[in-house]
Amino acid sequence: MKDKKNQILEYLYQYGPAKAKTISDKLDISLRSVQRYIHEWNKTYKDLIKTDNAFYSINQEQYIKLQESQIDYSRSKRIQQIMVKLIRSHDCLNIEDLCDEFFVSTSTMRKDIIEIKQHVKPFGITVNINADNIYVEAEDKSRRQLIKENLYAEMNENFIDMHLVQNYFPDFDVEAIKKIITQEFTSKQFYIDEYYLDNLLLHLIIKLYCLTDETEIRYWEASNVFEEMSDHICSAIEDLYHIYFDSAERKDLSWLIYSYIQKNHQEIDIKEDNLIPADIYQTLDNIINEIDQIYGIDLRKHDLNFLDNFALHIKNLLFRSSHGIVIKNPITGSIKANYPLLYEVSVMITNRLQEVYTISLNEDEITYIALHIGSQVDSIKSLTTKLNCILICPEFYALSKKLLSTLKSRYSEEIVITDILTDSKLLKYKPCDLIISTINLPLETSQNSIKIDYILTREMSLELDTCIHQTLKKKNAARLKYNISKLLSKEHFFIIDNGLNQEEIIHLMGDKLFSSGYVEESFTNDCLSREVISPTAYNTIAIPHPITLNAKQSIISIAIAKKQIVWHNHKKIRLVLMLAIEKKDLPMFKPIFEFISYYINGELNIQNILNANNFEEFKTAFLSCLD
Repeated sequence: MKDKKNQILEYLYQYGPAKAKTISDKLDISLRSVQRYIHEWNKTYKDLIKTDNAFYSINQEQYIKLQESQIDYSRSKRIQQIMVKLIRSHDCLNIEDLCDEFFVSTSTMRKDIIEIKQHVKPFGITVNINADNIYVEAEDKSRRQLIKENLYAEMNENFIDMHLVQNYFPDFDVEAIKKIITQEFTSKQFYIDEYYLDNLLLHLIIKLYCLTDETEIRYWEASNVFEEMSDHICSAIEDLYHIYFDSAERKDLSWLIYSYIQKNHQEIDIKEDNLIPADIYQTLDNIINEIDQIYGIDLRKHDLNFLDNFALHIKNLLFRSSHGIVIKNPITGSIKANYPLLYEVSVMITNRLQEVYTISLNEDEITYIALHIGSQVDSIKSLTTKLNCILICPEFYALSKKLLSTLKSRYSEEIVITDILTDSKLLKYKPCDLIISTINLPLETSQNSIKIDYILTREMSLELDTCIHQTLKKKNAARLKYNISKLLSKEHFFIIDNGLNQEEIIHLMGDKLFSSGYVEESFTNDCLSREVISPTAYNTIAIPHPITLNAKQSIISIAIAKKQIVWHNHKKIRLVLMLAIEKKDLPMFKPIFEFISYYINGELNIQNILNANNFEEFKTAFLSCLD
C-alpha cells in the first residue's frame, strides 16, 4: 500500500482539483496532515501542487516526470541490491532465482548485470556469467571498498532529518521535545552539539513510540545530576503526552545524557553499575568488528560512545523479545525502499543477535537497528567533509560558552566541534583533524593544533582563519587524491609517439571508453561538439569532455603526446585528460577540473608528468601534485 503522501498526488491526478477537506475525507487523513504533505511536496518540487480558491490541483506534466524518475530510482535501487548480493556471496548465484527474487524478466536481469559489471570494474572486480549462473571474482579488500562506497552513497543527505522524523511520528511534537532537552542541558550549564542532540531526540521519540499508558510506574529517586536531568526531561514529556517512564527508562536516559555531555566529569562506569550486561558488549563488539571486515566501516570512528549507546538499545530489544512485546515501526517501508544497503547491514546484525540469543526479530526491530546504524554512518560521512575539531578550555561555560558560540557561527561550514575537554591529558583518546585550545598543550602532542584566547582579537582571528584553511586544504587534497586515483586506469593510458591531430586523439580515447563500456556511443561526438563551442585546451593540457556529464561509469582517460598536438585554439598540447563523469559523481567534477587547471599546469608539475614512461610513473607524478 502506498503511503498517504503519495496517495494525495494520485488522487489529484485521477480526480482533478479538490479542497483539502475533500482529500482528507476521501483518503482518511487529518486536515493538518493534508496541508503538511502538500507543503512538503511543493518544497521538494516547486509548484507541483497549485492552489486556486481553496482548491488544490496537480501539475500533470510535472507529475508524469516525477513518476518516470521514480521508476528509474527503483531500478537503481534494484541494481544496487543485486550488486551487494553478488559482492557478499562467494558462491555462484542462479540468474533465474534472482529474477524470481526481484520480480523481473531474464532479459531485464541480464541488462542489470551488464550495468553492474561496469560499476564494479574500477574496483578490480569481475562479474562472470556461466550458463544461468553468475559469480564474482574479487579480493576481499575490493569487496569491502565497493560496499562501503555504496553505503555512503545512500547517505547523500542527512540521515537524521528532524522534519522527516516529525513526518514519521506525527503524534509527537519533535520541536517541543527538543526544547525540553535543550532547556534542561542549559539549566545545568552543559554543552551538547546539534548532532548528539538529534541522536538523543531520536532515541526519545523511538522510546515514546514504544511506550504505552500501561507502563508500570516504579519508585525513582535521582542520585546524581544526570539522573536528575533525566527525571526532569521525562516528567516534562509525561505532562505533555500522559505516557509514563518507569525507573528503568529513566536510568537508561540518564546514562545517555551523560554520554552525550561534552564536559570533563568523573567517569561513570556503567558496566560496573550493571546497567548493560557484559555479554551484550562482547556480542556487539564482535558484530561491529565483523561489519568493519565485511563493509570496511568502523562504526566506532569519531564516536567512542557508539558501542555504549547501541548496547543500551539492544538491551531493551532483548527485553522486549524475552517478554513477547511486539512494537511497530512507522518507517520500516521507507527504510527498506530508500536505504537498501543500510537495511542489509541491519539484517546482518539481526541475524547475529538471533544466533547468539536464540530469539526472533521482526522487520520493525530491524529498522530500529537501521536508525541507530544509519545515524552513525551519517556522522562518519559528514566528518569527512569538514574538520573534526576538539576544543580545549578549562572552566567551561563562562567565557567558554561565548567562544564556542563564536566558533560555531563563524566556521559552521568548515569545522565540526566533536568534543570539548577541560584537560589535555584526554587527547590521546580523541582522534581529530585540529585541536583548538585556550591553554598551552604538551610538547609531545603530535596532533595539529592552535592556541587561541577566549576573546578572539583581529590578529588571532586571522591566525585561526589561516590554520583552519590550511588544515582543511590538506584534508580536501587527501580526499581528492583518493577520488582521482580511483578514476585512473592502466587500460586507458596512452603514450602517443606518432603525430595525431586533435580529432584523431579524441576518437582514439573516446572510442576506447565506449568499447570498454564506460560511456554511450555518442560520447566521442559529444566531446568534439564541445570543442567547437569552446576549446578545452589550457596551456599544454587539454581536458575534453561532453557538455552533459552522463557517463555510465566515471573515469579519466590519459594521453601523453611525445609530439605536440595543435588544438582547435592553436594551443600546442602535450597532455590530454579526457573526463567521463557519471551523474552520481557530478560533485567531483568541479574539484577535479580545478585540480587539473590550476595544479597540473605548473611548469615543474607538467614536466614531471610528461617525463613518465609508463602508467605507474604517470600516476605517481600526477598525484604528487596534490602533496
